[in-house]
Amino acid sequence: MTRLGRSVIEAGFSLDVPAITRRPAEIEELIAANPFAAYVAHRPHMIRVIILEAVQSRDRVDRLAAVEAIRDTCRVIGDHVHVDYVRSYHTTRRTAPHFTSVLGVGGTERTGVPSWH
Repeated sequence: MTRLGRSVIEAGFSLDVPAITRRPAEIEELIAANPFAAYVAHRPHMIRVIILEAVQSRDRVDRLAAVEAIRDTCRVIGDHVHVDYVRSYHTTRRTAPHFTSVLGVGGTERTGVPSWH
């Protein structure tokens, strides 16, 4: 479905962007796995999840974890990345394009995961 969606968007709009789908049960698992869930009520726009097109290799995940500045604010769990932007989303270079570049896979970012209910 993801490849089909991506090709439909590319053909119809001349855009090559990730088209990522998840079943409701997968979204529930993603929400339950959020290591920063306790902060969502206080900082909903600072707690984000990047849903990836695929699970990444251990080498790519380790490369991301080696960046000391984000070690405590970023967790790769399966095919998604939970991020706590702590102070500001708008002043950091470490947004979804950074994470997807280091991990080598497309993704889409969403805020305040529990609000998806």
